[in-house]
Amino acid sequence: MRDCIPRCVFVLALLATHATWSQTPATTNSLDRSASTAAFGVTVDCDFPGGNIVVDRLEGDHIYVHQDLRDTDRDWFYWYFRVKGAAGRTITVHFTDT
Repeated sequence: MRDCIPRCVFVLALLATHATWSQTPATTNSLDRSASTAAFGVTVDCDFPGGNIVVDRLEGDHIYVHQDLRDTDRDWFYWYFRVKGAAGRTITVHFTDT
């Protein structure tokens, strides 16, 4: 688990500096573990080992996500997800309680 902490920080830094998209509505898969918007081909997901978020929605340059606390009964968390297709843009990630 300690090995993922630098990657988590990198993902958050990457998100803070590299993505924005238009007000095109986003589509979310049935499990809410990924979402995309057609305008720029932006995708937010955690479909890789250790990925652990639930995407609530994408609204313009805002991503809304919450914890995926499956397989645990304790209140702990680290954020590990990715954004594809948004290089060179600015986005805001909202961490919700949903």
